[in-house]
Amino acid sequence: MSEQLEFYSQLGQDSVVFSLFKEKRDGTFLDIGCSVPKHINNTYFLEKNLNWKGLSLDLDDGIVEDWKQHRPDSKFILVNALNVDYLKLLEENNFPTKIDFLSLDLEPWDLTFDVLKKIPLEKIQFNCIAYEHDGYRSGDEFKQKTRTYLESYDYILFTELNNQDDIWVHSTFAENIK
Repeated sequence: MSEQLEFYSQLGQDSVVFSLFKEKRDGTFLDIGCSVPKHINNTYFLEKNLNWKGLSLDLDDGIVEDWKQHRPDSKFILVNALNVDYLKLLEENNFPTKIDFLSLDLEPWDLTFDVLKKIPLEKIQFNCIAYEHDGYRSGDEFKQKTRTYLESYDYILFTELNNQDDIWVHSTFAENIK
């Protein structure tokens, strides 16, 4: 891609994913706590420019029409992320259990961690995870707790963005980015 690119995420998460995946086309994503379809969205760029497909989950019924208008090809699911059986969700939507990108951002930050723990990481693998820990608000102890958890599932911290988000890669994917 040689043209000037416009990224949409708040801290450049989409730009990091674009670079990590070496401009991969036709990737897959799971976006939990997706919020609005374009502005500060971590997956809009990937879908718009690289034909990625995914599932986007949020609890805010006020954004349903925006999703229908701006991302009609997306599967938007209005749901409380704490009440989801993630294996069943993937199966019902014909999704693999190895997914390129997980974007996880709920409010408040401890809810994000609660949802992460509901995802059976021993059965579902993500090549890359953007995880919002809000370290600037939640503190180092909470941030370290989330990092220890992801490390226990063979994820490697790639970078931290603004003491707010961590970008993780699975050890099997890390071999591809060297």
